[in-house]
Amino acid sequence: MDFSTLYDEDTETWAELQVVALRRLACTPGLWANAIDWENVIEEVEDLGAERRRAVESLLENAFVHVLKIAADPDSLSADHWRDEVQEFWEQARNKTKPAMRSRIDMQEIWERACKRASKALEAFDRALPEVPESCPYSFDNVADDKFDPLRDLRMGIVVGRIPLE
Repeated sequence: MDFSTLYDEDTETWAELQVVALRRLACTPGLWANAIDWENVIEEVEDLGAERRRAVESLLENAFVHVLKIAADPDSLSADHWRDEVQEFWEQARNKTKPAMRSRIDMQEIWERACKRASKALEAFDRALPEVPESCPYSFDNVADDKFDPLRDLRMGIVVGRIPLE
């Protein structure tokens, strides 16, 4: 197995394999065994594996929150800023996404968290979410597609009042 390629393509699986190997090594007797803080080394490797995925999830959630704010209040003085943020978060997520994350990133869960966050943020300004899809309107493939525009393509699914979002 080529660990260098695996690390580049699927850091989380690489980390899981390294943790298994480190745990075995930690149980191997030897003079050097007490020189390594196995518990913390293993924890750090585990965290590294999930860190990139969590970063992509966070970026997507932030993009979704801003899309939802735009849908709720497209005439807000902040709408242009929200649009810029959506594009920035989406681009960063695209750049950090690896194909192996497909089985680990739950777009529906991220959408649901974003809906809750956006709703709470909007309530502070006496706004409410419009009717939005219960199912996440985005797929993992959308994130990887450099031609996909999360604002343009969402207009098909969210309706503000009876007028499609423009």
